[in-house]
Amino acid sequence: MIVKRGKCRPFAPLGALAALAALCACDDGSTGSGPEPVSEGEAAALADAEEMLDERPAPDTAEEVPLTEDGNE
Repeated sequence: MIVKRGKCRPFAPLGALAALAALCACDDGSTGSGPEPVSEGEAAALADAEEMLDERPAPDTAEEVPLTEDGNE
């Protein structure tokens, strides 16, 4: 007589293997060198963008509308 001991989980080893693969893909970040320094062209473009933003007029501020008792307008 064959006795069934528990539920059959045919994909359990596959899930464990996927979790192990995901864990192996992670690193501690010590091997990364970080972002590269900004080139002269990029620095000039950033300075131009900053200058353009400083020249823009300030946006008009909208009047505050009081909220109703329940917090909805």
